[in-house]
Amino acid sequence: METELPHILTDKHGKRRDFSIPPGLIAPSVEQEMRSYANRVLVTPFQKLVAATKEPFVQAILDLGVPQMAFDRIVLVGDAAFIPRPHTAASTSKAAANAIAQINLGACIFFFLVKPWESNPSLSMARSAGKESNEVINEPESV
Repeated sequence: METELPHILTDKHGKRRDFSIPPGLIAPSVEQEMRSYANRVLVTPFQKLVAATKEPFVQAILDLGVPQMAFDRIVLVGDAAFIPRPHTAASTSKAAANAIAQINLGACIFFFLVKPWESNPSLSMARSAGKESNEVINEPESV
């Protein structure tokens, strides 16, 4: 699959960066593409915001999911287990739901919910994107 990320993460000096380009170092062609795109697709307030940004920066936003959530008596929840993209605004609610589920169900039951889910190969893509975690570990309807 072809991606634009290597092009976007190459700074104005031709240096390929791993995850970000600091303000003032975006390649002029990338900055122009960004500004043109903003003018084509964003609503006016956001177009003005982009236009007013003198030195934009780039930060790659990637999904991350851990392959294991339970370690003896310790369970990873929220951002420790899955880092969703920031625009989903789900990190705090995911951590709270995981914590409530753990408290309401008890660590033992939570462990039995997490362990089978971790080892299910059919959920590997969902696990890396963090999409299925709320369906597996969520706040119980009633206790």
